[in-house]
Amino acid sequence: VMAFDAWLTTVEIRSDGPARQASVRFTPIRFDPEGFGPLWLAGAWTVEVDDPRFGGVSALAMDGDGLLALTDSGSVIRLPVPGRGRRALVRDLPAGPGIPQLKVDRDSEALARDPAGRGWWVALEQWHQLWLYDPGFGRALASIDFGVSRPIFFIASRNSARSSALSMAAASAPIISTL
Repeated sequence: VMAFDAWLTTVEIRSDGPARQASVRFTPIRFDPEGFGPLWLAGAWTVEVDDPRFGGVSALAMDGDGLLALTDSGSVIRLPVPGRGRRALVRDLPAGPGIPQLKVDRDSEALARDPAGRGWWVALEQWHQLWLYDPGFGRALASIDFGVSRPIFFIASRNSARSSALSMAAASAPIISTL
């Protein structure tokens, strides 16, 4: 029990909250355009969003007339193109594996538009899963579990020095479900 309590104090808690509008500020970064070889860089900016969920951006995609950012703690931020607006929409993924308040359970690493136009696929690193969300990230539509073993948690027995391990069994093939 003491080992579990010690481990629990190291677990990052994510600040889950309702969808809301937040102010956004783009500050241009000066750079030498000659330093990019044959590539042409249109611009570079630092981005500040007035919401504690912004930060640790793992993925960035074009979405209509704006940008879609995905953080490594499972927040989705719709940003305007620099110079075309000052408001961002910040929301959290509406569903996913594990406990929503734990950062490790919403550790989002990649984002891709669904080729069939149903919404966005999000890769969840620690769970080895892909989740499909509707275009507005209002609900999950499907998930794919690649069946890779999860972390093993050890729970110390109060009656002996032995520990018992609990783990989820690995599947031999991806499990696809519709939510």
